[in-house]
Amino acid sequence: MIKEKLFHKPNIKSRVRLSAIKELETELAELAKVNSEHFLSYQAIIKEDGEYLLTRSGPADLTPLVFFLEDKELSLEMKVQWLLNILKLIPNIEEAAFRWHGLKLADFFVDQTGKIYLMPEPVVRMKVKYDNRINLQAETAYYQPPEVIEGDEWDRQALIFNLGAIFYRILTGQKIFSEQDQAVVLEKITKEELSEPRYLNYNLSLKLNNLLLKMLRRNREDRYQNWQKIIDDLESILKNNSYQATTTEINNNANKGPRYLKWKNIQESFALFVRRKGKIVAFFTIIIGLLVWGVFSGGPAAVVNKNTTPHEVVSFFYQGFEQKNINLLEQTTSVDLNNLSRLVSETHVIESMQQLYNTNPLSKEGQTEQGNDSNLVEKNKSVYLIKGLRIKEVVTSGKDYQFTAEYLLKFRDYDELENIEMKDRLILAKLNEKWQIIAIEGDLQAIITGDWQQMSEDNSQ
Repeated sequence: MIKEKLFHKPNIKSRVRLSAIKELETELAELAKVNSEHFLSYQAIIKEDGEYLLTRSGPADLTPLVFFLEDKELSLEMKVQWLLNILKLIPNIEEAAFRWHGLKLADFFVDQTGKIYLMPEPVVRMKVKYDNRINLQAETAYYQPPEVIEGDEWDRQALIFNLGAIFYRILTGQKIFSEQDQAVVLEKITKEELSEPRYLNYNLSLKLNNLLLKMLRRNREDRYQNWQKIIDDLESILKNNSYQATTTEINNNANKGPRYLKWKNIQESFALFVRRKGKIVAFFTIIIGLLVWGVFSGGPAAVVNKNTTPHEVVSFFYQGFEQKNINLLEQTTSVDLNNLSRLVSETHVIESMQQLYNTNPLSKEGQTEQGNDSNLVEKNKSVYLIKGLRIKEVVTSGKDYQFTAEYLLKFRDYDELENIEMKDRLILAKLNEKWQIIAIEGDLQAIITGDWQQMSEDNSQ
């Protein structure tokens, strides 16, 4: 039997000690029915030589998992086996009718052989509160499901997301969102899709990647509905050694991953800004829109007409994109521009606001940038820029034209400008006696649809 001192902090009042002991005894009684070799079972609180001690079974030497992960080179198989062991443990705790408040990485410990254990949540809570030797970062925000953030109670579906978030970190080495500001993390969990884990750890197979993502769906109805189905799927993956990516999968993950993650970070940064400044953006959109239409008195002048050549149409399209001119864009194409229209319109408003207030709207601090550096001026003027545009005609049939366009898109990610190499294919045909873009393929299509995964695939081919 292992004995652990309960109170290490000095000068804890007797009344506080007794209240904490009573609460802990009640919660441990609820967990007494749990029978698993991966659960640290605490039997009682005893008093010896004036000290309160927790008694438990199991190994004497335990290392918090968060420290174990930092100090050891661990095999992917071991980590996947950990997940399976914990998945089999959770239903036993559910049967004990214990009221969950979510799991954290701080709840897991490892012995000297690498065997994983779940420490009861009430014990972890007591240790963190009353043991000044322990400094475990709970980081609860990173493991909460959307519905709990929005006020719902913890239940099975919430715990499935919760455990998925913990093992996302274990298997990739990164949290589901990397921001340090927990308020931003909570907002992203409710609004954004997670980065695919295989692009953070190239050794993860597509099957293991998809299992994790299914545990982590924002919509609870799209997640696994019970523990046994996850266990069955994971046992099949382990049995067939299909947790490890094949050589082809590793190469694909490595080729697609950096670009996919870069685009996803850009999309998240812009979406976060728009959500936080949405009312201001909407207000200025209306004001600026009214001013524009007032100036043109009846609408903007037509640029594309029956005399405009296909090459000129393509040039006007990218001019509209570069200058954030939605009217020019819409004159060149019959394609539903979807997210691109939103990007252009809202960026136009943002940059107009920036000129009005002389601030950098996508700065993390939201403060005015000063200085004479030319790069800083360029950064402060534009949310994005197009550089080195090269348009090339590739197919002409008389009835339609096809062009490729290659360029560098410089897009602000907070205070930095990301450089992304872009390649598009545009197909033109005559509509109502005017040449129009009728299809867009490649990187820009991925922006239009918001399909960052497709963008990484297109550019790895």
